[in-house]
Amino acid sequence: MPILSLASSDEIRAILLETHALWGEGMTLDDYIAFVRAQMESPWGRENFRYLVWREGTLILSSLKLYRLHARCGSRHVILGGIGAVYTPWAQRGQGHARAMLAAVLERLQAEGAHGALLFSDIGAEYYRRLGFRPVPSHEFSVPLTVIPTNESSSVVVERIRDADWPDVERLYEQATASDPFVLHRSSTYWAHWRRKEQERMGRLPEGVRSSRHWIARREGESVGYVLTVFEPPALVLKELIIADGTQETAEALLAAIRWDGEALGAVQLVGWWPPLAWSRFLLSEHIRPRPRTRELAMIAPFDPTLDVEQLAVWGDLFWATDHF
Repeated sequence: MPILSLASSDEIRAILLETHALWGEGMTLDDYIAFVRAQMESPWGRENFRYLVWREGTLILSSLKLYRLHARCGSRHVILGGIGAVYTPWAQRGQGHARAMLAAVLERLQAEGAHGALLFSDIGAEYYRRLGFRPVPSHEFSVPLTVIPTNESSSVVVERIRDADWPDVERLYEQATASDPFVLHRSSTYWAHWRRKEQERMGRLPEGVRSSRHWIARREGESVGYVLTVFEPPALVLKELIIADGTQETAEALLAAIRWDGEALGAVQLVGWWPPLAWSRFLLSEHIRPRPRTRELAMIAPFDPTLDVEQLAVWGDLFWATDHF
C-alpha cells in the first residue's frame, strides 16, 4: 500500500533528473539540482520546505514540494500548506497516483493543524477542484513600455535597491499590506530565503536570459515604496509594486524608473500578474487592463470555516508574482 514520506537525498536527485526538462529554466542539470537544494538548505527552507514522495516500497509513484506558509486572513493568523512541483514519473502515469498523494497530503495538513492548502495550477482548475480546491481570481497584463508616463519634476527619488535597503523593503511591505484582507506573512528569514533563491537562480541561468531590476523610492530621504522587476528579453516583468505612502506620485515615479530602465535594456513591454486588491489602482489606466491568466491559477483548499474562499474571491486577486513558489 502506498505511503507518504520525506524524500531522501538520492530520491530528490532522481526526481530532479526527470523534472529538469520541465522546470530547469535553461539551467544545466547540476545547476538546477544545486538551485533546489539551496532553497531547501536556507534557514527558512530547513524549517518550512519538505520534498515528499508517494511510494510503494522503494518505488516512487509521485512527488511534490510542500511549504509551510503563514498568512493573515482578516484579523486571524492562518497556516497554509503550499503545494508545488506535483510530478508523476512517466512509467507511473495514468494510475491516479498524484490524486492519491494529494489527498494524503491534504489529510496530513489537516492533522497538523493547517487552515488550508494553496497551490498555483498550470493545468487548469478542474483537476484540483475535484480535490477540494477553489479558484481565486488570477489575472495578468501586458502593455508597451512607451505608454507608461514619465514625470521628471517628481519630488520622489528612485534608486536601485542595494543590500542595505532590504530591511526597508521588508518594513514597507508590512506597513503597506497591514490593511489588506488577506496577505502572506514574510518573516525576515523568509525575505532572506527569497533573496537567496533569486540570487541562486540568476547566478545559475545562462547569461542574458534573465536579470533582476529592483528599485526603491524615497521622499525627503524616507523610503516610501519599491518595485521588483525582472528583465526577460524582450519584456520587463513586474513582480511587485508596493506604495507604502499610498500616493499616485510614488507609483508614477517607480513606474517611470522601470520604463527608463526597461527601454535602456531593450525591453518593449511591461508584463506581469495583476496586482492584488487595492494595489491595482496604481497600475490601472486606459492602457493597462487585466485579463484572466490561463496558467499559474491560484487555488485554495480550505479546512477551516474562517478561511472563506468565496469571500476572499470578492476582493479580487490575492497574490503577487513573488508569492509563487
